[in-house]
Amino acid sequence: MLHYGGGYITTFYMPLFFIMSGLFFKPTNLLVKVRRLMIPYCFFYVLAFGLYVLKMYFKHQTIDLFNFFVPFLGGTNNYQNTPVWFLLALAEIIVLAYVISSLFNKYQGVLLGIVLGFTGYLFGKYEYHLPYYFDVALLNMPFFLVAYYYRSVILKYVNMVNGILFLIFSVGIYLISPGFTNVSQNYIPMGAVLFFLISFTSSLGLICVLKSINGSCGTILSFFGKNSLVIMCTHIMLMSLASFCEVHIDNIYIVNIAGLCAILFIEIPICFIINKYGRVLIGK
Repeated sequence: MLHYGGGYITTFYMPLFFIMSGLFFKPTNLLVKVRRLMIPYCFFYVLAFGLYVLKMYFKHQTIDLFNFFVPFLGGTNNYQNTPVWFLLALAEIIVLAYVISSLFNKYQGVLLGIVLGFTGYLFGKYEYHLPYYFDVALLNMPFFLVAYYYRSVILKYVNMVNGILFLIFSVGIYLISPGFTNVSQNYIPMGAVLFFLISFTSSLGLICVLKSINGSCGTILSFFGKNSLVIMCTHIMLMSLASFCEVHIDNIYIVNIAGLCAILFIEIPICFIINKYGRVLIGK
């Protein structure tokens, strides 16, 4: 069950962020948008590498200083704080979306986005990965462009009932070809059609459900949603909490829940501090 649930989540949880980004995209101030992504990309990567150096130093272990240059040389794995890849890929997508929206109409833009998405998928299928996650950016172009061009339609039908129906449909489709995907490495063993279908429907379903939640729970979810960039860039540095829980708890389900809760609890003051004293670090 954990395998099925984990594989389902990895299928859509990154496309969800690209869809959300597309919903709020406006083809203006391109350089400003790119700068706002690259500042946190560089800062949180350097911060994570600095923590890695301190950790290795106090453990009296060898420090691989060359590892620092891996992402800047186009590497897509085996470096510190890999989740920041999303910011780089999103910057590439925004540049492409800016060009596409300037040269083509809505229908041509969506069609081109789909073509780029399948092209990106083929790079991954045949294990020909482009540097700087560019094949991953191509893979996720349909999510961004469809959300951008059809946001009025999407937002019009945001409600709990539609959300539940979308989620039920996406789970049913996932069960046809279950498996673990890795969007950041363009590893999509289920095939392109099922991947895009599951990712779109599950993401839209989750958006509908979460948007319909009000009260205290809605306030909490809104806080984490508004600070998702900070959480994405820092959570990997707190993963030792999950390891601590694993040592002291036998049940893997409880370990995952406890580790998640512990990380989110610590993220609260981190988000407050960065929003108050370091807004420039998150592109604000």
